[in-house]
Amino acid sequence: KKYQRLTDLVLEIEGGKRWPFKGVNAYKVIEELNLPKARRYQGAAPGAGPAVMLRDSDKLRALAEAVGEDQFWEAVAEALDCEQIYILGEIYPDQFRSPNCTRVYGQGLSRIKLEDEGGVSLSWDPTKTMFSAGNLSERKRVGNFNCKGETVVDLFAGIGYFTLHYLCRAGAKTVHACEINPNAMESLRLNINANKDKFKGKCVLYEKDCNDANIEDVADRVNLGLLPNSETGYHAACIALKPKGGWLHIHENRCIDGPTPQARYLQRKRWAIRKAFEFTRLMRKTKGIHYDVRLMNVTQVKSYAPHVEHLVCDLKVRMMPLTFKARMYRWWIVGGFILSKFVAVAAIAGAVVEMRRQARVEQVREKLSLGRGDDGSYVASFVEDAEK
Repeated sequence: KKYQRLTDLVLEIEGGKRWPFKGVNAYKVIEELNLPKARRYQGAAPGAGPAVMLRDSDKLRALAEAVGEDQFWEAVAEALDCEQIYILGEIYPDQFRSPNCTRVYGQGLSRIKLEDEGGVSLSWDPTKTMFSAGNLSERKRVGNFNCKGETVVDLFAGIGYFTLHYLCRAGAKTVHACEINPNAMESLRLNINANKDKFKGKCVLYEKDCNDANIEDVADRVNLGLLPNSETGYHAACIALKPKGGWLHIHENRCIDGPTPQARYLQRKRWAIRKAFEFTRLMRKTKGIHYDVRLMNVTQVKSYAPHVEHLVCDLKVRMMPLTFKARMYRWWIVGGFILSKFVAVAAIAGAVVEMRRQARVEQVREKLSLGRGDDGSYVASFVEDAEK
């Protein structure tokens, strides 16, 4: 019954001049829209009803234009029992990963919210800020971490996908959240205030690029959740970790096209191992000492596109303890350096003494008017009044 009005509107134009689909009947077109699978959210404004998010498609746009925008979306809202409808396209590949989202039906404040795992509430404006519903499994996993007493740095916080789970469910003592997008930062502040009764820790916000935040030597964990990769935050992550080390959670989209599950598993593993080697080098370059970076886990979060997967790897970073051989080698280097300094000082002192001796000899020669004899020895050349 809910779909009756929508069906009647589509049937009215079927086969006529306005019908944009040749050889396809109205019922088939409505079925292919997959309206029942639309994602549902709650309106964030006071008294606002539910909202739905539909994937943009040429078929959906053509049908709305043929029926009439106002009538069509009103009928869709009646069918889906909602008060707001959003059409979501592909995310723009800009610095902020801005959403290609339009509200086609509804009035009032364009803001929706979601009750996440563990009662964490997230709200945002889908026309200004990107949100990935497919990250639910990773948000749930982050919430299960034991972060009591830890300091966490979230370099790409967004609206608080992971920041709030570190605070509310994982029990982090302090979370430093960086976000360069002002629209996302606005939502992050609102979400922290909405959930402040669910956590005891504190959240420090930085509305700037993570490389300009100057967060140094404080983090037990660093979360790098930017897609398609978070390479721009690698240097900041190494600086943020405590000198003793900590955890790195690195997100990235990777091409995984193996013919079998085992082959795809090995591709994910190889990617994560390469990240461990890369951060071994980066930590040594950044901190100036050796670190042991070990791969603890690699997880497939979701399928991003055909043969492209959203992966996350967990790396454990520890300061590498020196072995007895390494200690001896270090002292050998230090001892050699000190000895070389002593040798250099002794050589300089000897040269100075020799220079002074030569200068004294010349003075004596001048006073005694010494010259060379036929046999090569020095003899005195007395002046005329020497006999006197």
